[in-house]
Amino acid sequence: MCKYFAILTVCLFIVGSNVAFAEPYSEPGSDYEECGNMWFDSLNVRFVGNWPFGPSLSVAYDSSRDLAFCGSGGGVYILDVSTP
Repeated sequence: MCKYFAILTVCLFIVGSNVAFAEPYSEPGSDYEECGNMWFDSLNVRFVGNWPFGPSLSVAYDSSRDLAFCGSGGGVYILDVSTP
């Protein structure tokens, strides 16, 4: 019983120390500005959908933001094409 209490105490200490040193959320100045790694950023992400495994062979271009979207298998590459 004492062994489980010690393990639980260590786990709570590790979780508590990570929360204490996490970076605060910040709003980026522009769409392409990197603001570094944020600890709890994955909480703001939701699954929308995906392609089944295999090539999709699709490309789309967003002229207002100068972005190219290239489908590759089950993923999407988003490329900034504003400067050649």
